[in-house]
Amino acid sequence: MSCYCCRVQLGRFRRMDKPYKIIHSQKLAGYLMARGFVLVRTEPDRRGNGRNVFLFRVSDELERAVTEYSSSRSQ
Repeated sequence: MSCYCCRVQLGRFRRMDKPYKIIHSQKLAGYLMARGFVLVRTEPDRRGNGRNVFLFRVSDELERAVTEYSSSRSQ
């Protein structure tokens, strides 16, 4: 699956050398932005459900924050 500027691979958009993490949850996107992560852009979800996806640059800190969010939600 691809569009004019991106290739989707394992839940990440690739544009040139910059991988992006796709976040489907608006609450998680807000959590990340409140912790200082910069939202790169939003796009309509390709599943056609009328929602948006939120793209953040991939980093170890981002992955840790997503893991922390997930573990705090499961408690």
